[in-house]
Amino acid sequence: NCQLYIMAALEDSDLDELSSTFSDLVPSQDIERHPNGVKVAETIDRNDSAFLATTGNIAAIDFGTANCSLAYCTTKDKEMRMLKLSSQEGQVRVPTILLVNEKGEPIKFGKRAIREYDRFDSIQRVNHHLFERIKLALGPNEDISRNTKIADINGNMFFLRDVIALFIHHLKGELESCFQQLNLNLTATDFHWVITVPAIWSASGKQMMREAAYQAGLCGTHTIESIAVVTRRSHIHKLEVESPERLSLALEPEAASFFCRTMTERDIIEYSVPQAGIPKRDKYIVVDIGGGTADFSAHGLTSEGHIEVLTSPEGNLSGGMAVNQEFEHFLTDLVKDTGFSTYLTTGDDMKDIENKLDVRNIVYDEFEEEKKEFGQTDVSKSSDNTIFKIELKDRFYKFYEPRLKAGINRLNLQKNDRRVTFGRHKMLCISYSKMEEFFLGPVANILASLKDILIQLNNDVRTIFLVGGFGGCKYMYYRVQEELELLHVGDKIRIIVPDKPHLAVVQGAIQYCKNPELIRSRVADTTYGTETMLTFNQKIHDVRYYHKTKSGEKLCKHLFSPLVIEGECINYNQVKRNLYYPADPLQKSVQFNLLISDKKDLEYTRSRNNVLKEGVKILGTITVPSPNTDEGIYRDVYLTFDFSHSEIQVRAYDESSKIERRAVIDFLISETCTENVMQY
Repeated sequence: NCQLYIMAALEDSDLDELSSTFSDLVPSQDIERHPNGVKVAETIDRNDSAFLATTGNIAAIDFGTANCSLAYCTTKDKEMRMLKLSSQEGQVRVPTILLVNEKGEPIKFGKRAIREYDRFDSIQRVNHHLFERIKLALGPNEDISRNTKIADINGNMFFLRDVIALFIHHLKGELESCFQQLNLNLTATDFHWVITVPAIWSASGKQMMREAAYQAGLCGTHTIESIAVVTRRSHIHKLEVESPERLSLALEPEAASFFCRTMTERDIIEYSVPQAGIPKRDKYIVVDIGGGTADFSAHGLTSEGHIEVLTSPEGNLSGGMAVNQEFEHFLTDLVKDTGFSTYLTTGDDMKDIENKLDVRNIVYDEFEEEKKEFGQTDVSKSSDNTIFKIELKDRFYKFYEPRLKAGINRLNLQKNDRRVTFGRHKMLCISYSKMEEFFLGPVANILASLKDILIQLNNDVRTIFLVGGFGGCKYMYYRVQEELELLHVGDKIRIIVPDKPHLAVVQGAIQYCKNPELIRSRVADTTYGTETMLTFNQKIHDVRYYHKTKSGEKLCKHLFSPLVIEGECINYNQVKRNLYYPADPLQKSVQFNLLISDKKDLEYTRSRNNVLKEGVKILGTITVPSPNTDEGIYRDVYLTFDFSHSEIQVRAYDESSKIERRAVIDFLISETCTENVMQY
């Protein structure tokens, strides 16, 4: 659909023509312009509703890396309830693990999935598919498109969106089963759904989650019953629904903020400061640390009780899983086998699957239990007399026994480190101080991010809320407390941990849906803009970007048209609007590349050879129909961008056809469009 152009060589005759035609063309002084001549997007008051507060039934999903949960609220009782996702164990938060049969249908979820897979024989394991920790594939630095794939435990490749959709479809089914048991005449389509996502996720990660939710049937149009291994002929399509407003994405630390601001003293854990409530005009930081990510968000409470987001989203990948990975690195170093490669690649596929399960069990089950116990240990009473025991699987122990003993002897002799020993029954015994070493790296990253935010706010903060499974543990509480003492603000800033820190996000998401406009402003995390062309002006434009279209238009290409600048305050009731024109008189649609840049003063998006400049990335594309070509290039196309929500929203208005519509930005593209819009 992109209009292509014939590039014209810039000869002397062109320069002469440019000099005579545009020598007196200077940007109008009554219009604010970027140094490259493009119009600066104007900030206007919105004329539509910013976000629709939900007064009906609400269901919220916290789809975590390690665990997930679902909360709901109906109009009849108005009480928020947690759904028991494991009725046998009465658990409201269960591991994000899914077992799929040979037909691609889900059969077990949570701990029951891994238990069932463990019971399988070798052939059954080959024919079934186990998925876990899939959210890590959506990290902030991942290059995500619809074709992004993920492997099951056996290495079979599936489309990531299909797998996420199957997880969400299962959660939706759990809720509907609950209503059937309670004889309630409710289905998933009777609810407004909200899914929480990390604040540091990219726009493509958020759209992947949105489309997976569509595919799972949360908005009623689509459904998914099974998934299939990807083949050469496999293809995945873009998904849209008629009522996208029935699904919201809430940023995890912001959702937690809604919960924390309404806590009472009964909702606070015993080792935390026993003070609830946030005084008006106070500033506070929400630190949400789950299994995969650590998210930080600084907020201020206005005199009217509204929330102002004070800093752009900040975070890292130092969630609880990072501690498991530190232990895994220690274990591979102990046996001198990087990635356990000799154990996992024996040449026997069925044996390799069994061995993968052994490693998984040691790192993510046995160590996980000891990690949780360490996290709740009283730091002030800790000593190396406290021993943490990790049971090694029999096959693993026998395979590595000589190397394990040699590794421990190496620690004892070379480093005089006797904090790791062997106990009975293949138990790896680790002292408190050695166990703490696995926490040090991830915790240091978390404290560094927290310190950065405190510096940005000149330490003018009254409260720090610690939420999430990892964020709410006692060890994290003491480490943050220690950091505040080092910064000499320990007596000024209180640290509060909810009694159930792992549920703060999903419970806050329900409150967020009821009143999203409580958040009055946010801060731009980077510089956003479009790629456009402009009538060439010899006085301000670089001659290397001169471009002549087939119709004879003399333009400057690859111009960056900024919309918002990194650090800019974005009010909830304001949007950004800019005016564009088709670059060719015959084109029946205009396409835009939406870009981000780490440079606030970017003028040109690409180098002369059409390669994006360093620090510039194309986020997605926007297509706007403009079917009436009677006025040639003189057709006004207005784009209105809303950056005030958790997702970027766009509306487009084509003056020639008098058509206004919601424009969908495709953040999951694998190809981008050629420039075919311009400004005057």
